[in-house]
Parts: sequence; structure tokens; C-alpha cells
Amino acid sequence: MDKKAKLLDAVSAALKDGTISRGDLQKLMSRHGTKLIKEDQPGRLSAVDVMFYVASIVLFAAIVALVNQVWDEGLAVRAFLSAGVGALFWAAALYFLIRPRTSDIERGMTNALLLTGSLSIIFGGFVIAHGYTPHSSDLSFYAISIALVVLGLVHMAFGWQIKRALLLLTGVLLFTASFPSFAFGILGETDTPFFIYCLVVATSGGLLAYITRIVARYGVGTEQGRIFDPLAVFTILMSLYVASYDDSGLVWLLVLVMGIIGLFYLSIITQNKLLLGNGSFFLVLAIITISFRYFSGNAAISLLISAAGLLGTAVMAAHINRRYIK
Repeated sequence: MDKKAKLLDAVSAALKDGTISRGDLQKLMSRHGTKLIKEDQPGRLSAVDVMFYVASIVLFAAIVALVNQVWDEGLAVRAFLSAGVGALFWAAALYFLIRPRTSDIERGMTNALLLTGSLSIIFGGFVIAHGYTPHSSDLSFYAISIALVVLGLVHMAFGWQIKRALLLLTGVLLFTASFPSFAFGILGETDTPFFIYCLVVATSGGLLAYITRIVARYGVGTEQGRIFDPLAVFTILMSLYVASYDDSGLVWLLVLVMGIIGLFYLSIITQNKLLLGNGSFFLVLAIITISFRYFSGNAAISLLISAAGLLGTAVMAAHINRRYIK
């Protein structure tokens, strides 16, 4: 056996026993300017895949209905039929994942089990949080935030263990959602201006983008680190737009416009058309809002300003897309 074959066998054995991971190989290849080709690249969903996913959603609906029927049997029964059953689905999916070879049917079954298990565990988390909410028939923001933190960590841990990006990213969404929930719980106890709530949601959008980058760096690869950028940007801009309906509305509209200008520049740097689309949409929305809010006394002028804003935004977006985004 030559030196190259021995080296390949050693790397294969190290991957098998967990001494090194695919992430380690990715970092090594990146140092030499080579991108590691991933196996099992996801393609278009087939009709069979769609049927598996539909079946998993129907199965989850049956679990929800069953929990509702036995609601009066106690928290332990509700928790087992939701989170407990979801954990069993994940265990079954893990069985298929550790098999050396799987057929298309087994892969579809695995994806369905992972989806149903995830939905059931999320549902179970809120069921348990509801059971521990004192002196209330409704979930408090604090109970929701604790449930979201636990659910997010569980999804990220399991997703990292089985190398499934979708579970990791689901965990990121759940974990990030715990911040506005906790903040709303605090703000709800005080006389807080409306725009503060909007700023909390905008901050959550920034946290989503930042946490996704951290998790992607250590879990699913840096190429997935920007996957939630369009959603984060939409959340931030929408929060600023909603804040414009507060007493100091004009200030927040100006902040929104300045943010959009910065977003156009960011879309050029990152070569991201979705960011450009987000910016264009909110620029049009801001211009129409300004025209009808501050020139409402003359409908003709409001319509002219709106039309000019639409045409100007379309021309600018097309120019940026054609000249600066490859």
C-alpha cells in the first residue's frame, strides 16, 4: 500500500471514530483555497418526499388532537404524548441515520420522523411551560422565553450531533425568539412607549443574523451563516416601519430610509439580491406612506409622489442589480 492510500485510510478511520469531523476537513481545504464538496446535496423534492412530509404533518396534527382529548389527565400524560413521543420519533430517525446505507424510502422516512419529532417536541415544550405557569390559564412571556431557550438548545444540540442543518437552524430561530418574549414580559409590567417594543423586535432581527453566523461556523459550515440575513433584514425594517405609527413617526420613517440606503450598499458588498429586494420594497412602502400621511390634503399630489417613488425605486434597483451585483 502506497503512502497516499495509507493516508486516505487514516483519514477515513478518523472520520468514522469521530476523531476529526467534516468541519475539520472543510477548514483544512479552505486554507488551500479548495472547497470541500458535500455529499448528498439536497435537490428538488420528489413527489414521494412531499408525501412523506405531508404524512408527518398529518401525524403531528393527530398528536395535537390526542393531547387535547387527554388534557385533563394531567401534565405527565400531556408531556409524554407530545415531547415524549417526539423524542421517540427522533430516536427512530437516529436509527435510520446510523445505518451504513439507506434507500430512498428510508431517507424519506427519516426526514418525516425528524419533522414530526421536531414539531411534537416544540409543542410539548409549550405544553410543559403551560403546566408550570403559576396561577394563570395562559402562558406568560417568561414561561414562553424559558421554553424557547430549552427548545432551541435541544434542536441545536441534536442537529449538530446528526449533522442536519435544518434542525440547527430551527434551533437558532427558537433560541432567538426567546429574547423578544423575555423583553416583552419585562416591558409589559411598565408603561412603555410603543416604539420600544418595535426596537426589541428589530434587535431580535440583528440577533438572528449574528447567532446564525456563530452556529454555522461551528455546526453547518460558513456558507449557511447568511441564510437568515433576508429574514433578519425584513424583521428590522418592518419594525422600524411599524414604529413610524408612534407619536414620533416622522423620525422613524427617516431612520427607516437611512437604513434602506445602508442596505443597498450592503447588498452590493454581499452580492445579495434578496437584500436589494427587501430594501426596494420598504423604500416604496416608506415613500407611499409619506405621500399619503403628510400630503393627504391633495390626493393628486399624493399619487404623483407615490408614482415617482415607484418609478425611481425601480430604476435604481435595476441599475444596482445590473451594474454592481454579479
